[in-house]
Amino acid sequence: MTDGNQSMPFAPAGALWLASLKTAGKSESTLDCYARDIRDMASASGLLEATQLSTLDQSAIDAIAAAWRYDGACEGTIVRRFSAVRGFAAYLVREHGMNLSALLSADFPTAPKGKRPPLEELKIGLLLSRPVEGWRSARDSAVFAIQADAGLTPAETVKLDVGHVNLVHRLVRVVDTHLAPRTVGLSDQSRDLIGEYLGALPFALAETEPLFVTSKRARLNVRSAQVSFRRRRMRLGISDEATLMSLRHASAARLANGGASPDMVASAFGVLRSTATRYFDGKA
Repeated sequence: MTDGNQSMPFAPAGALWLASLKTAGKSESTLDCYARDIRDMASASGLLEATQLSTLDQSAIDAIAAAWRYDGACEGTIVRRFSAVRGFAAYLVREHGMNLSALLSADFPTAPKGKRPPLEELKIGLLLSRPVEGWRSARDSAVFAIQADAGLTPAETVKLDVGHVNLVHRLVRVVDTHLAPRTVGLSDQSRDLIGEYLGALPFALAETEPLFVTSKRARLNVRSAQVSFRRRRMRLGISDEATLMSLRHASAARLANGGASPDMVASAFGVLRSTATRYFDGKA
């Protein structure tokens, strides 16, 4: 951290901030990165004293971001630099009583969020067509099918109870969720895989019991579902980029490519419209 201290702008507050971060356990590489980001900010803004940071407002932030982009900085770098600036500003307010409300209330650039990568339909077919090797294998196929078909998250899937699924009408009620509660439909394949799993179980489950269980009738957890997915993926030679959550993304991409609007995708997946637009290629 020597170079960061010696060449740190906004003396002495800049060096004191780094010292406080070191005391808090930040690594030398992290401190050097913070020092570099603050130096970049000082250079772009032309400011020398910490008190001058109070002059930075939304227009100044926008101008600095534009200058960095013009110089070729990527969005991730710009976001990181401003993150360091916010941290330094928060320290100045907390420890030195400065009024930096204009700076801290500014709308800073955020990390770009691109289209979520779905799992290809062919690979989903491979995952679901694997021959059943006992009730656990049947259970895993049903778990994967619900996510790929109805677009549930792994957590929503394992939190389902038997009574939440209506195989006759091919419907699933998603009630235990951090997203919006909703009712979603199932394909014939998913219905059949769930039925095969329930039929293969060595015991009967009551309506109020978990749908996906272990041999001790305990609710399957997300970690176990992820491990099962990884094992099957590896046996089938599917890329390690495929994850349990990518099944949900595949369901969303299928809707988007089929002509569904962002609002329809948002409703089906229990998310905000702004989140649903990630599944569209600039069409939303």
